[in-house]
Amino acid sequence: MPPAAVRQPAASLLDRTIASLYPGSFHVVMATGIVSNGFVLLGMYTVATDRLSLAADYAPLQTVSRVMVRVAFAAWLATGLGPLDSLRRPPRAA
Repeated sequence: MPPAAVRQPAASLLDRTIASLYPGSFHVVMATGIVSNGFVLLGMYTVATDRLSLAADYAPLQTVSRVMVRVAFAAWLATGLGPLDSLRRPPRAA
């Protein structure tokens, strides 16, 4: 573990960085995490449906799987691009 003299400047830098963040940043991070966890389940369902449709060679299930792959991809894309959009805009005045 580094000595206290080395840790102090790093902690001070971290404190200053956190203090300078826009207060709305926290809700963006939390919302992104919550939505992302929900989409993990969507992706797992999609992969499981796809594997079952291939194993069973059942055409209607393959159709459902293909649709869900597109829905999951769109959801992941929206989740990934959402925080980037919030970084592009300047913070609103309180």
